[in-house]
Amino acid sequence: MKYLLDNAFRLLTLNDLGYDTKNNVFYVKPDVWSTVRETEVV
Repeated sequence: MKYLLDNAFRLLTLNDLGYDTKNNVFYVKPDVWSTVRETEVV
């Protein structure tokens, strides 16, 4: 658990994912991705 906390691990839920029906792929929604990038450890 300490490793996850120290390395800013973030759990993604199904609500954080979108599905592209044209290409049949899942992706992380842009609003979730921007939140993850803001909390990155530099």
